[in-house]
Amino acid sequence: MTKSLAIIELPQLALAFIPVFAVLLIQFKWRLPQRKTFSALARMLIQLLLVGFFFLVISLNQVVLR
Repeated sequence: MTKSLAIIELPQLALAFIPVFAVLLIQFKWRLPQRKTFSALARMLIQLLLVGFFFLVISLNQVVLR
């Protein structure tokens, strides 16, 4: 049995951001502050990129964590 990482294509990633853009649009229409939303979005993206990079390095080196 071979294990491989699932590759997320850009169209699939764009679908995941539809709810984010909906929330930003609602905040803009209701004139609510958006600074915390943008900082949370940036923090989330950085964390996801770091976790993805970590798993990529592990899978390329074929290291088994015990």
